Amino acid sequence: MYVYDPDSLIHLSTDVVEGEIVRSYNANEIDLIDVKVTLVHKGGFEKGHTVVVRHNGYRKPKKGDRNREPLAVGDRLALFVVRATPTKFNLIPKDPVVYAPLPGGMRLVQGDHVYGFAQWDNPGPYVANVPSDPAKSKALPLAKEHHEVSILQRGFGTPQGRAFLLAKVMDAKEPMSARLRYASALHEVGPVYRSTFTEISANSHKPVGEADEGNSGYLRRIAKAALDNAKHELLCASLIRCLGYFGQGIVQNKPTPLMVDLHAAFPVLKELYDAKPSQELQFAIEKATAWDGSEYEKLKSPCGTFISILRPLDPAKYGKPEKRSLIFEYEYTTVLLSREAEVQPSVVLVHQGTLRKHVLPTRLHIRGWSTGGGSHSVELPGDLPAGRYHVFFQLGDGDKVIGTGHYFAADL
Repeated sequence: MYVYDPDSLIHLSTDVVEGEIVRSYNANEIDLIDVKVTLVHKGGFEKGHTVVVRHNGYRKPKKGDRNREPLAVGDRLALFVVRATPTKFNLIPKDPVVYAPLPGGMRLVQGDHVYGFAQWDNPGPYVANVPSDPAKSKALPLAKEHHEVSILQRGFGTPQGRAFLLAKVMDAKEPMSARLRYASALHEVGPVYRSTFTEISANSHKPVGEADEGNSGYLRRIAKAALDNAKHELLCASLIRCLGYFGQGIVQNKPTPLMVDLHAAFPVLKELYDAKPSQELQFAIEKATAWDGSEYEKLKSPCGTFISILRPLDPAKYGKPEKRSLIFEYEYTTVLLSREAEVQPSVVLVHQGTLRKHVLPTRLHIRGWSTGGGSHSVELPGDLPAGRYHVFFQLGDGDKVIGTGHYFAADL
């Protein structure tokens, strides 16, 4: 479960108040609290009003108790709320006036300290980030656990924040380690980027709106950054994977503004692909583009519908096999296949001196509409000539080869 940054909470909420719980109860199988308002920052409430709030599983830490401790009478809160509306997932009565905090829109006040909430376990509730010794707590160290690192990165989900991240990614004066961190942060702003075109109400999401000046072309700009940094393979690959992550979420609901932006990014990726970059970058582009079958076809990839890559593994890290074997790592996506499909790839070794092919069976059975990877091994023929080989997956249909994956080179 995600949380909004403070600026977003202030903007999206209709009311921002501080108050104290005067009653905690359950009605119609809904957990509710009555909060007496002590201070108003935004909205139409007045000091002394009592507000009914559905608290949606917000809890306090309790040592040794995985179920944590529920909020109770006397707890002081800061709330960023909107009017709750009935949905099939939010079964509240139509007539009573009930409010609900926005995601992360609650703070627990203890003395002079104010604590936010985050999801500590998945699945699990929002739990207050109360340190064992509040007097010694600092803001940044709290981001070391309970997923707050990604939550902080999603604070870059504004047009200005996204522009800042891309500028840092492109800044050649920054150390490459820093540029890679900024590129990684781009993966986390994806949910916020998509929600820019989402009407936010309690427990509901509905794509609406048009592309605006601050968001249009963002995905294309990421693709352009990847193209401009093709010589920095790790950075380029990270940006391409970011587009794949964005695309996976966008094509599910196909909101028009985001689809326009995504389709503007694909030609830039194809330009990079046509320049014949490394096997890793080709695989990353194919995987990112596969979410749109028509765009993937334009690449004319030899992988076909089984997009794959093999990578070497250090055999010294594994027990010595009884027979001469080659162990490798693999990654794939079969999102272009139906869910009922199943593929069983072979491993091909091509001797780079003679170009002789050795096709070796595997025990792998990979389902359609899936993405994943792992490690595997194949037994090498006893008469395999020594030399340098290209090693890759191959998919066949009888005697016909219908897909050739990306390779790694090995001296055998």
